[in-house]
Amino acid sequence: MLAYYASAQAFLSKHAKWTVTKLKYIKLADKSFEQAIVMDSLDAEVRFLRFAVQHNIPKFLGLINQSIK
Repeated sequence: MLAYYASAQAFLSKHAKWTVTKLKYIKLADKSFEQAIVMDSLDAEVRFLRFAVQHNIPKFLGLINQSIK
């Protein structure tokens, strides 16, 4: 459930008007994904959702392939 919440946060960043707000949503999504992975590190669905978000955000944010375990 937490991974879907993180995906929704990332989706909100796509539709936010201000750049600062976009970054805020992406950082919140990243923290939520990390918490979801800590809770269940073997769940492939959580990892896939994180991959899908990381694959579609700009590379300059530095969140691509972060903390792959």
